[in-house]
Amino acid sequence: MTQRSALHNTFTITRVYDAPPSRVFAAFADPKAKAKWFSPPPDWVDVKQSVEFRVGGREHSSARDSSGVKHVFDSIYYDIVPDARIVYAYDMHLNEQRISVSLGDVVSIYGSVIRVGRSSMAVKLETIVARRLDPTEIKVTEGVYTYVAIDENGRPRPVPDRR
Repeated sequence: MTQRSALHNTFTITRVYDAPPSRVFAAFADPKAKAKWFSPPPDWVDVKQSVEFRVGGREHSSARDSSGVKHVFDSIYYDIVPDARIVYAYDMHLNEQRISVSLGDVVSIYGSVIRVGRSSMAVKLETIVARRLDPTEIKVTEGVYTYVAIDENGRPRPVPDRR
């Protein structure tokens, strides 16, 4: 049997920030702002960091902790939409051992309102995936969802004016 060097698994990270998208985007895009939350502790040595925040740009961060273990993060940016989206793939190493890899699929959800009633609306949603190594877009799901506006007591109420 072949010995694998990586364990394959999937996990989802969801973050909700108590800040507008422009501020969250700036926390990634501005190297000084990012350094406030993505830098090694002050007692680590051999610190090297570089950021080219642009499509096709690369980011590198490496340093040695107090026990001498080298931590390395390398990434490449594939798509950047100001104040909206950052798509990148990365790998991380401890010394020479790879500990994490992200391949960076791009998942897009498109929606359109297809009907508005007195207390409800129907919305068509399509989910499209573009794989990093094959940018062909694939529709993975679609559906029509009915949303009902409710008041604080859980009873239907008129749909708010969208204009």
